[in-house]
Amino acid sequence: MNKLLTGLLLVFTFFNCGENSNNTVAKKAMIQEITATAIVLNNGEKISFPESVAQDESVIFIIRPGAFLTNEKRNLAPLTTAGIEYAERINKLLQNAGIQQVMAIATRYANETVKPTADNFGLKTLTYNNTDYGAFLDFVFGHAKGQRILALETRERIPEILRTLTPGKKFDTYPPGVFNKLYVAIGKERTRVKVYELYF
Repeated sequence: MNKLLTGLLLVFTFFNCGENSNNTVAKKAMIQEITATAIVLNNGEKISFPESVAQDESVIFIIRPGAFLTNEKRNLAPLTTAGIEYAERINKLLQNAGIQQVMAIATRYANETVKPTADNFGLKTLTYNNTDYGAFLDFVFGHAKGQRILALETRERIPEILRTLTPGKKFDTYPPGVFNKLYVAIGKERTRVKVYELYF
C-alpha cells in the first residue's frame, strides 16, 4: 500500500483541471465545531457533509505539521511540546468528523502530528511522496472516493495542492507561525471541488 501511495502523489503538481473547472474557493471563516454531518461556523453557517460513502463525495481535511525540532535531521525531527499540543488540538477538532483515512508525508514530525487522530479512529497512517500530487488525487478521488480524509502536507506545499485542485485561484503561502488554519476540500471528482479556508 505504501508503494501505491508513494507513486500516488506526483500528479498534484502537474495535473490541470482545465479552464472549464467547476472548482471554487469559499470565503474564510472561523470554526465553532465539526460534527458528523457538518462544519459549524462561528457565524452560524454550516458546511454540510455527505451522509454516506455511497454519495461518492470525498471530504479532505488538509493540515500542516506541528512545530518540530530544527536541530535534528529534518525527516527524523520529533515534535516540540507546542507541536504535540497542536496534534492534540487537531484530534479534538476532528474527533466527531468520522475520519476514514489518514495520510501524511513521510517524516517523523508529520506522523507524530496525525497520530492522535489516527489512533482515535483506529487507523494506520498512510505515508506518501509529497512530490506526486496526481497520485494523491487519484487515491482520494479513486480508491478512497466518498471518504473523509485527513491529509498532512508541509506548509510550503499546501498552496500547491490547493492550486492543483482549483486552477487559476491564488492561495497565500502558509505563514511560518500560523497553526490554526484548516483547509477543507469537498467534491466528487477533481474537477468539481469546493475549497474552504477555515480557522480554529
